Amino acid sequence: MGAPAEAENSLPIDSVLPEIVSSLRACPNLVLRAPTGAGKTTRVPLAIWRSGLCGEGWVVLVEPRRLAARAACTHMARQLSSQPGDLIGYQVRHEKRLSNATRVVAMTPGILLGRLVDDPTLEGIGAIVLDEFHERGIETDLILGMVRTIRETLRPDLKLVVMSATLDVKPLSEYLGDCRVVDSLGRLFPVVHLHAGVDRDTPLGTAMARGIRRMLEETPGDLLGFCLAWAKSGPRNGRWNKWRLNLAWTYWPCTGICHWTNRTGPFEVEVGGVWFWRPMWRKAR
Repeated sequence: MGAPAEAENSLPIDSVLPEIVSSLRACPNLVLRAPTGAGKTTRVPLAIWRSGLCGEGWVVLVEPRRLAARAACTHMARQLSSQPGDLIGYQVRHEKRLSNATRVVAMTPGILLGRLVDDPTLEGIGAIVLDEFHERGIETDLILGMVRTIRETLRPDLKLVVMSATLDVKPLSEYLGDCRVVDSLGRLFPVVHLHAGVDRDTPLGTAMARGIRRMLEETPGDLLGFCLAWAKSGPRNGRWNKWRLNLAWTYWPCTGICHWTNRTGPFEVEVGGVWFWRPMWRKAR
């Protein structure tokens, strides 16, 4: 039980997972600095669970956004050939998928703060993994301080891992008792900038539609489009329906006003000769 799926690909973070586990055995606090693409979000919680460090307790992965928590849960469950809500679960505002078998839980900072208020000892939780800590919100800072105090006074067995791609690790390590800092390599892909050269008098919706059609015709793979003026550049613009009829691609609106199942839909579809366009607001949560 808990073996990775055979199709699972190796990631840069895999090479330091043994070091992470051994460090947590020696010291309950750890800072992980891993660039984008390392795989830290989904690999580290599973490694902690597999190590047995938490016994029957939860490994809690704290994600700053609901969509990220759901996506992390889904991906980790897929690695184990499982379903969200079984061994891997999540809890966000107004929604949770948990069971008696759940051992790894992805949740938002607000949910964990609620648990801290209800149970300051965090009974049933063996490790807390704070992801994307460089975003430095009030909630995550409060969690860090409260967990450190709890560990020092009530729960010396509680493990804490703080992860980030762009974090100044020295002051954080000192704050956590000069704990170990582990560094991992990342994985980046080349980015090419192509400028459409659209006339400023061209309506935004028309320019977006032309640019997307050009990218679909000239480049392979999927496509992610950012529309800052949804009413003008999205499907309400008449050119979308006209051009979509001539293209073999699937359209996924993913704005903040959409239900979360629509925003996670593109991540659930197997890619194979199908085009995706995923318009999103920059502040979509």
